Amino acid sequence: MSSLTIVFAYALDLILGDPQGFPHPVRLMGKLISALERLFRKVGSSPIWLRCAGVLL
Repeated sequence: MSSLTIVFAYALDLILGDPQGFPHPVRLMGKLISALERLFRKVGSSPIWLRCAGVLL
């Protein structure tokens, strides 16, 4: 990839940006992880269970 391509892609990203109504994948993953963490903490609170839940996450 040439330097010109990188500069052009960066400029295009600055001009266009991200769509307003489009959810970012990192935010979606964060919401999923938070929901699963709440679920796992409701199921049990033993150290072994929490370690297993952490591995699953």
